[in-house]
Amino acid sequence: MPREWHQIKGNTGYFFSGQALIVTYRLDEKNIVLIDSGTDPDPELIPFLREHGVSVYAVLHTHLHVDHIANSRALAEAFGARLFANPSEIESVASIENLAAHLGNLLPDLLERIRETADFSVEVIPEDSTEITLMGTTFAIHRLYGHTIGHLGFLTPDGVFCAGDTILSPYLAAHSRMPYCEYMEDQFRTLENLLAEEPYPYYALAHMEVIEGRDIRGLLKQNIRLYHRICDEIMELLNGPEEYDDFVDSVMYGLDLLPSNPIYREPIRYAARCKIDYLIRIGRIRASSIITGMKLVYCPDPVRKKGSQAKNSGLEPHYLQPSL
Repeated sequence: MPREWHQIKGNTGYFFSGQALIVTYRLDEKNIVLIDSGTDPDPELIPFLREHGVSVYAVLHTHLHVDHIANSRALAEAFGARLFANPSEIESVASIENLAAHLGNLLPDLLERIRETADFSVEVIPEDSTEITLMGTTFAIHRLYGHTIGHLGFLTPDGVFCAGDTILSPYLAAHSRMPYCEYMEDQFRTLENLLAEEPYPYYALAHMEVIEGRDIRGLLKQNIRLYHRICDEIMELLNGPEEYDDFVDSVMYGLDLLPSNPIYREPIRYAARCKIDYLIRIGRIRASSIITGMKLVYCPDPVRKKGSQAKNSGLEPHYLQPSL
């Protein structure tokens, strides 16, 4: 099937590259801006752009996960495209070592894929920036922290809000078992802030689709409910004191989070850990270290079945941030 370029409104459009919906904005007859660059290296992307007679002036990255930067280096080499990102994002993936420490024990195949795609120079969008101007055209910047430490959203002059991975599409919100989210408090705050705002005309949701603003509030509420439901399901799996790492395994098995492709196992495991850590921080789960150094997690107020003679475990917990 031939690749198509779709218009959303005015100078804002999109096309698909692999599993990614890439938003574009036409600055003039020749130059365009991309929001992110795709999930996988796309050998047909640059010929496609050249066939349309355009040059990529810049790529605005919502965040620097490998599935959003796959063609950035190639675009910089082919068109001299400027590449932009939040400084916190740049620091978190400044080296393979940083990224591995951030995400956990990544398999060599995934590390090599990251190494091949993430080796490029990125210009910093200052942390306090509310807009960025490129060739006289201004894009509003929104801080959408939660999915990652420095996730950004970009609003095109046509009123198309590029939400990156902050808002799950209707399909993912209905089917996702463990959406990736590093900072749950920030994610809830971001979704609630978006819910309180006047909707924009259009929302571009990474990897999937563009929806109209009239549908966004229902989708945001669905996203919020999903995260709360996952946290509740995690709590249901904690029936008594359990070692932290063992409980992470229990969550992986209990919520059926073992992917067929092992390359994704550690990122999913890390997403599960982040939600467990969130539940510890807000006090729904307690964590305690004992003399051997083993870390236990358990419910501070276990629900006792009617007629149960269960006794308190005797543990005197203190709040503890698990090591990531």
